[in-house]
Amino acid sequence: MVARIVLGIVLGFPLTAGWQALGPFGGAVAIVQVDPHHRDTVLAATNNALLFRSTNAGERWDAIPFPAQLHGVLHAFILDTNQPDTYLTGVSGDSLANTGLFRTTDAGATWSLIPGLAGKEVWSVAIWPQDSKVIVAGTHGGVYLSHDGGANWSLISDPSNREMDVVVSLAFDPSDRNVIYAGTPHLPWKTSNGGITWYSVHTGMLDDSDVFSLNVDRTQPQRVFASACSGIYNSVNGGKSWTKLTGARGASYRTYFVSQDPRRPETVFAGTTHGLVRSTDGGQTWRQLSTHLTRYVAFDLRQERRIFVATDDDGIERSDDEGDTLVAINQGFCNRHLPSLAVAGEALYTNTVYESANGGIFRLAGVGREWEQVAPASRLLGQQVLALAPDGADPAQFYAAAYSSLLMSADSGKNWTAVPAALGKSRVTALLGPGSGSRFILAATENGMFRAADGAKAWKPVKLPAAMPSVRALARLDASHLAAITPSGIFLSENGIEWQPTGPLPGSAEPYDVIAVDSRTLFVATSTGLMRSGDYGQVWEPVLGGLQQGTVRTIYKHPSQLGVLFAAQYGDVYESRDEGRSWSRISPDKSAVSIKELAIVPSRSDRLFVLTQRQGVFALPLEAIASGASSVQGISTDAERGKNDQ
Repeated sequence: MVARIVLGIVLGFPLTAGWQALGPFGGAVAIVQVDPHHRDTVLAATNNALLFRSTNAGERWDAIPFPAQLHGVLHAFILDTNQPDTYLTGVSGDSLANTGLFRTTDAGATWSLIPGLAGKEVWSVAIWPQDSKVIVAGTHGGVYLSHDGGANWSLISDPSNREMDVVVSLAFDPSDRNVIYAGTPHLPWKTSNGGITWYSVHTGMLDDSDVFSLNVDRTQPQRVFASACSGIYNSVNGGKSWTKLTGARGASYRTYFVSQDPRRPETVFAGTTHGLVRSTDGGQTWRQLSTHLTRYVAFDLRQERRIFVATDDDGIERSDDEGDTLVAINQGFCNRHLPSLAVAGEALYTNTVYESANGGIFRLAGVGREWEQVAPASRLLGQQVLALAPDGADPAQFYAAAYSSLLMSADSGKNWTAVPAALGKSRVTALLGPGSGSRFILAATENGMFRAADGAKAWKPVKLPAAMPSVRALARLDASHLAAITPSGIFLSENGIEWQPTGPLPGSAEPYDVIAVDSRTLFVATSTGLMRSGDYGQVWEPVLGGLQQGTVRTIYKHPSQLGVLFAAQYGDVYESRDEGRSWSRISPDKSAVSIKELAIVPSRSDRLFVLTQRQGVFALPLEAIASGASSVQGISTDAERGKNDQ
């Protein structure tokens, strides 16, 4: 998405050095853990490997840098109950460098990939409660065991046993380290001799059940609970036979997690697709506590009845009465797909996709500190909105692009109607709303471009050049010039009807964003770096001047300070004060990653707004620029490089 100028919003946030997370907060959580070594400290992990920590019982969350964040699927996250500040994280990454079992011993300040499992997809991890050196890991390839804290590993499952090829859950008998339970996509298994032999323990379970979690009763080790795609199960004989527990609505459906309350073993919690359920009699009878899809429950041993809950659609929840009342506690936590950022009047707008309960259209207006949900997903006519396009002359008028249709709102995004458009069934790839002077609308699809000059009532196909591929973004360069960004290059137009290609980009670079500095000078952000043209796109040349070699995701022109430009690279923000000839990093060391768009409020030019891939909107105070902080050179780790390529 091309960066847009943000107009007229005034925010009441204090100016402090560093990123200010603005949200909108919330999103899906996979795992939540209470730190037994530090009072009121809680950690949360997401499926896409984002990590967060709260030191005040969830009142406020801060991101923990993690090498594989947004670069893999996080399957496991546990805290060592015997070693302070030690966490283990199992990941299936997009490369070998991001795949395996990661460990930190300094509360996330630094991470290392444990050598013995490097490159292996780790799906589950368990630490024997009595000795942290005894660790078992379930991988795509079987079960591995370490007796020396992860320095050495042994494969303890039979590699020819295809039923144990993927191990998604593990649990030790707390009294005997040689007794291990393993859950797979094909029922549970058990060893009683440290992995020398394994045997299937599934009598009473529905065939082919995925076993997502296992819980061994520390007071009665022969009692074991299991959660599976077919429901909640209990065994009183060490897994020899299982009984399905069906006493609550949702208990017979897919259950992701089951655990006893360590403070009261007869109290059992289970997280299902239909919500959180609780039993106070060991699983005989159940009560439904919520309807939010629940992934995990953690217990605060210092607070008698406090629990934390990880959900798909309500973020992180806390209860101080064992689930009787649950409150979302997401301030600072964000794991939401925000595809667009738009401005109308004095308000900033964004939207979520793939969120049915708490998603929709959000607005940050005036001096407000919180996003307002102006339209829940239920008002979007069943559509997933991919881009918002405001009317440049009417702040109440909005257009929105869905996968294969267009929507329109005349009341600042509160209510939406379908736009009659002859776009066929092809997917909409880009949308440009009317400008203050040019009143036509452009919609690009996989099968061509369409133009409407009468308020989206009548659409006409645009005859594009034969060499023009599908358009991924549309931008207004100035009052009379437009740009279309395609995978292979930039095309320019004055009326949205006739389009001309610019010259080829060096090295077959893929363009992402484009701006005009003046009537002759263009800058384009590409997959290989920043490019400049002094003849309006006929010839391009690479720009460094302090930028790193590699992807520049977006380029942005300050709306009021002449010659001041900003660029996002590797999650860092760079600034130029001489029309792009030299650049200096202005973002702090703790970067926001996967930056998609940049924007500045003209009336508050001391603040840069940043839209990220999954972590929401951030504000970067710019007062440090005037004090000389912009001379600080950027530092990016190899793990950070390429995040913007996703």
